[in-house]
Amino acid sequence: MSESAALTCELVQTSALRRFRDLYPDLDVTAEPYQSTLPIHGQWLSLILIQGAGIRITFRSHYHRRPIAELAAPDLGISPEEVTDPLIKDFVREFCNLTAAQVKARLIKNGVEVVSSLPLTTRGIDELFFGGPASGANSAISLFKIDWKKGHLICTVQVDLSPQVSGHLLPVLSPLEQKM
Repeated sequence: MSESAALTCELVQTSALRRFRDLYPDLDVTAEPYQSTLPIHGQWLSLILIQGAGIRITFRSHYHRRPIAELAAPDLGISPEEVTDPLIKDFVREFCNLTAAQVKARLIKNGVEVVSSLPLTTRGIDELFFGGPASGANSAISLFKIDWKKGHLICTVQVDLSPQVSGHLLPVLSPLEQKM
């Protein structure tokens, strides 16, 4: 795994945690590395793709219905039981979209032209279609858990870089904390 791919994973993780904390500033939210031998991390899976010449980032959020319903209900002014499946899916897709927007902005600001897909949602078991561990010197996969008192999201970041982009990203991403 290249340092650029690892730093790109870190950028996505930092962006996801910031977006979540922006949405819920009163919650005690943490992010920590997550390890599992199983490829499926939740009942549902929302994902978004960020891609450009020589760079591909896939951000996936794995979740269960109940904790997201409890999280979203106060904002919607309804009880968790009244939060419908479409609302829950929209909530997590928008989280993916906000995370991707922050990552895109950082990359574009530093001369890396990228675009993003629309976020989509599928069943958690569909994670099996996304392949195994990252392969290649300029690839990385990172799993982390965004945790709050009543629930969590398991997030997966997969980064694939061309050698040219990998070399360009290192000076852009190295001072990560100073620029964000």
